[in-house]
Amino acid sequence: MSATVMTSRSATLAAGPNGRRFCPTSSRGLRDITVNRRGHYPMRRLKRDPLERAFLRGYQYGVHGKSRELCPFTLPSVRQAWINGWREGRGDNWDGMTGTAGIHRLNELHAVG
Repeated sequence: MSATVMTSRSATLAAGPNGRRFCPTSSRGLRDITVNRRGHYPMRRLKRDPLERAFLRGYQYGVHGKSRELCPFTLPSVRQAWINGWREGRGDNWDGMTGTAGIHRLNELHAVG
């Protein structure tokens, strides 16, 4: 039964740019219905701001007292965001906001889930 559902559904799909499949009969127009290997719709992690993610990673390095030379980024804008985060974290480390004393600071920066 599922095989007939798959064939009838694939008949209504239209190919879009880059070979992706789109559903032309959707109420919101053309909508990407690309699925991963397991058949699930993947979570869009890359929609998060990469500069914010780099800042938070740099903050974590700085607050733990790690060196600025450990920056993993080479792209200038992302590297600068990481260094700004590292600088902020290093300042918090010097101010003694590590461990449980710095939890409120991590919450301010949304650095914890």
